[in-house]
Amino acid sequence: MMRLCLFLLLSSMAFAQSTGSFHQDHTFNSSDFSNLNRRFSFYVPATYQASQNHTLILALPGCGVAPNDFRDDLRTIADSLDAIVACLDAGGNAITDEYGGREVKLLEYLYDSVQAHYTIDPNAVYLTGFSCNGREAMRVVLEELTTVPFAGVIPYSGAFNHPNFNPPSFARSQVSPVCLCMGTRDYFYTQLPYYHDLIDSLQARQAQFHEILMPNVGHTTLHPRFDEYMLDCFEYLSNTTSIGLKEDSSQEAPFQYRRQGEKEVWVYSNSPGKARAKILSLDGKTLFDVLFQDEQSFSLPQKGIYILQLSNTQGQQYEVKLAL
Repeated sequence: MMRLCLFLLLSSMAFAQSTGSFHQDHTFNSSDFSNLNRRFSFYVPATYQASQNHTLILALPGCGVAPNDFRDDLRTIADSLDAIVACLDAGGNAITDEYGGREVKLLEYLYDSVQAHYTIDPNAVYLTGFSCNGREAMRVVLEELTTVPFAGVIPYSGAFNHPNFNPPSFARSQVSPVCLCMGTRDYFYTQLPYYHDLIDSLQARQAQFHEILMPNVGHTTLHPRFDEYMLDCFEYLSNTTSIGLKEDSSQEAPFQYRRQGEKEVWVYSNSPGKARAKILSLDGKTLFDVLFQDEQSFSLPQKGIYILQLSNTQGQQYEVKLAL
């Protein structure tokens, strides 16, 4: 009943089909949330179309970081992914910013409400958090605290030093794919063991995870390569659930690809005869459809996420998402 009542409240928000940046302030009154004041900050790309599925990024700002600010950090990424950002405030301090308690429920209500107003791809819902809430985003996944079907989680510069954050003690053996972003000058990486304990725990669980160490970056989102590192994470997370060609590791892969510069992609075929390369936008529009032999390059119109499809006369097929 609690989830339904709060869902109905959020469903009355006047943001249906709005685009751009906006926010809604709410006071929740119930047995669980007595006079709880929270701000929900949103960004919806101008390219949003209700007839198409869209990626959803649920974002948790760091301690003392306004939800509007963290949402704005993610705007360029949202434009590249054609994604909706929904950022949840939990009070702005080190106590109420920690989502391991009752406020984790707000993620579910926020998810339900966005779904009620926008067309969301249920297989492309991601959780990210900065600093203390990078840690809490990781906790949500490790302890399975929510029913939201996250396809992956990105703890960004997670402050993993909380005494109640003990990854080996978390009961869940399998977790959603994880992409960890950590600066090599971040205090939580250089001087504290907790981040390295988390890595050990993920390895012990044989979890799908990717580690991005950001050279010379401290505990901040304000650096020139923030968008690049985050897009690399989304590429990794999307590909962990993509259906591609399964190859024996002892055999030469039939296809390879590499990114060169910001907008150029090279593809290679290691099989006899001609191969086919298709590049599509996320809305399914074909940008390139080319027969080639050995190698082929493509110059994309802009940075973003694209779908690369490769096939050959032997019937082998491969699909991958590219973040440029």
